[in-house]
Amino acid sequence: MGLRGGFEFGWSKEAFYMKTFAAVLRSASVLLLLSGLTFAQDATAILKSVGETYSALKSYEFQGATTAVTTTGKIASNSDETFTVVFSAPDQFVVEFRYPGQGSWTRASNGKTTTEIRTATKEFAQQPTTQFDIRILDNSPIGFFYSMDTGNKNATVEGSETVSVDGQDVDCWVISTEREMGMLPEGVKRLPTKLWVDKARFLVLRQVSGTESVATGAKATKNVRTMRITHAQLGQAVAPDVFTPRSPKKK
Repeated sequence: MGLRGGFEFGWSKEAFYMKTFAAVLRSASVLLLLSGLTFAQDATAILKSVGETYSALKSYEFQGATTAVTTTGKIASNSDETFTVVFSAPDQFVVEFRYPGQGSWTRASNGKTTTEIRTATKEFAQQPTTQFDIRILDNSPIGFFYSMDTGNKNATVEGSETVSVDGQDVDCWVISTEREMGMLPEGVKRLPTKLWVDKARFLVLRQVSGTESVATGAKATKNVRTMRITHAQLGQAVAPDVFTPRSPKKK
């Protein structure tokens, strides 16, 4: 038939096509496997860069919003909050949460004095700053990202999406990872965490995380928390009085 390695060696036309098709499938499978490995390696490298980026920041201001949805059986409830996190190296910070209709909770330090304000109960307290106060940042919406280069399993790049920050569309990688973050109560498992990472600055601009109970039926509980950054400013000089908020009673 004129096809070397094909019909002239005694293969039937059908057998030749079947062998060729099988070879193509094997090649495609290998490429798909290699592609999956590449995505996993890329995700790990990206998350490593995220952790390194936050650890290297000398000053920043982030504003955003968090929505938590709890579903038990068919009943769902949600809570919302907005936040501001400001930092200036080495030890000045503000962490403020605002709750709709319930006032705000602010903790701040200028490196010498740590201030705490709860507007709903009109609480105002100041005390000398200790070496442990900087850990307040660890429990802020930004704190988790300092260690984003560790504690990840099965991280993969799912694709790209844009998110809006400061009125601008920002191109992001969408990464799914299984985060190892502390202990959970018995019967509760952690859901995969999804991250939207700014391709240019390696900042996390959106995060969806949560937990789910092992129970089924009406008692099954699922908690999903979505954090969105709406404002991000890096490397700016911060006025000193920002880190020493005044009592709400004072004008």
